[in-house]
Amino acid sequence: MEECIPGDLFETVEIVFVGDVSGSVSSEHPAIRIVHLPTGDIHPNRKRNAGIRISTSDVIALVDDDVMLTGSWFKTIYEEYHNRGYRGILSGPSDLLYDSGFSQVMTAALTCNPLSCFRFTRCGFRKKAVSHLYVEFCNYVLTREVWDHLEGLDESIDFYLDDMFFTHLAILRGISVINHPGLRIAHKRRDFPLGFYRYEIVQKFHLGKNFVHYPFLFRGSLAVWLSLLAVPVLILFLSLSPRILLLLSMGLFSAGCVLITFLYTPSFLAALLSPPFLFLFYFLSLISFYLGLIYGLIVKDSYASTIAGVSRKVMAARGRTAGTGRCSSRIHD
Repeated sequence: MEECIPGDLFETVEIVFVGDVSGSVSSEHPAIRIVHLPTGDIHPNRKRNAGIRISTSDVIALVDDDVMLTGSWFKTIYEEYHNRGYRGILSGPSDLLYDSGFSQVMTAALTCNPLSCFRFTRCGFRKKAVSHLYVEFCNYVLTREVWDHLEGLDESIDFYLDDMFFTHLAILRGISVINHPGLRIAHKRRDFPLGFYRYEIVQKFHLGKNFVHYPFLFRGSLAVWLSLLAVPVLILFLSLSPRILLLLSMGLFSAGCVLITFLYTPSFLAALLSPPFLFLFYFLSLISFYLGLIYGLIVKDSYASTIAGVSRKVMAARGRTAGTGRCSSRIHD
């Protein structure tokens, strides 16, 4: 991280390590101030809120411990918030390779393309205003004013949705959210294949469950709606199509996988290997998603208080709670 900090731009960069940090973290960089905050095993948003409370900065960046930053990352933050006076939220793509090993190259090939991108942060390369589907807390910049305005990060919602929900509330309050290519990072992915597929199965299961509980967060996600339609359409296709059409479809699918994957990964070998692994990725994702849907319906009553609390916050952000009018407080770029 020290190599990424331009010494001529920042008087002080305050780094707050939240949670159980193994070993001693220190720095001799004149602009870096390090703070340790042990918290134990608690909801990630409780950790983030605790770290923000003890920090002294007006501009706050949330970064995971398995993220590698680039030289442009700090410069982009300085340029946007200091030089241009931006006061909203910034995020960026997490598509860069953490290392050049086969595991990271292969997982990038499977996830950093539009075919498998549920969260668009992995392939959003243009600077533009975006929805809550384009951001992740592993690479998220906001001002203390925004954090105060939204009364902190929600500590009750499923942590698979925490970034989406906070950003959704921000947008409802009129706060600008921008995807910036200058904030591109490398986010270490699970080891391929077992760790990667295990994580994706769990993630898609929670996606299905949360779709039942909080459908308003997924209205703009084409991937989710296609997933809902995929199984019945696939069953119908398999039952009606002749064998030659099935073989032709598999060939077109494989060719499309190679082409699209190659456009988003530097490895031609990974692109060539992608069709069977992408097929397995989609198959496991759909099964997990549908299991999550069923589970979400079964346990929905036990989440009633959390769902009600989330709904109240959404209604308040829209300015429709009892005794209030349309929210007038807005933070723009």
